[in-house]
Amino acid sequence: MILQILSQENIIIASFTLLFVIISLIVGIKILLKYFSVNAKELILVGLAWICLSSPWWSAPFSFLSYIFFGVLWEIHVFFLIGNIFIPVAIICWIYSFAKMAYVKAKKILLIVYSLISIIFIIFFLIFMVIDVNVIGEFDGTFDARYLSFTRIFQAFAIISALITGVLFALKSLKSKDPKVQWKGRFLLIAFISFAIAAILDSGFELGITGVIIIRLLLISSAIEYYLGFLLPDRIAKWLIRND
Repeated sequence: MILQILSQENIIIASFTLLFVIISLIVGIKILLKYFSVNAKELILVGLAWICLSSPWWSAPFSFLSYIFFGVLWEIHVFFLIGNIFIPVAIICWIYSFAKMAYVKAKKILLIVYSLISIIFIIFFLIFMVIDVNVIGEFDGTFDARYLSFTRIFQAFAIISALITGVLFALKSLKSKDPKVQWKGRFLLIAFISFAIAAILDSGFELGITGVIIIRLLLISSAIEYYLGFLLPDRIAKWLIRND
């Protein structure tokens, strides 16, 4: 009965978004768990970083599932909290991993700068959640929201930071003499670029259902590329190197 009330567009968009979220959670968890077999602590934060980077897309599909199974739509405060509070965690986890793996000398200053910016965002975000949630954004349809300047500025900052540092890390991998590491660098380069493009288009433009589906597919591809950039299976690596 509930599915009959929802529009076909709502169901399709929520389903594709849910698919991206599920794949991102699987990718992040698999990278995180790899730590136990290779004892590389960076993989814990690398996995957490991707899980949290996908968090802006959690609210819509989870609200969709809540409505389907319980007939309850998420209240705006819950919707905004789940969709934003993990972004600072994602950025700090990634910046720490990026600096430790590629730019050790800059690690301290990068962590200080990004931690301060993240703390400031969280403080003001929570204040606005209490005094005036409309400063953060407003609902735009049944399972979507339109964020306003305060939130969009930080989201843009996070996307640009991930893109720049991700590209720098990928380019450094491409300079390796190890063919497998080079391929990992290629996948990471594509992953960060495709994620940034999708995130910018998704947050900054009005898209029809076809556009949203394309964006979700681009996000899904970025998750898979991110996985291959860190955990490229030997079988695939050998095939790629042999056919390079």
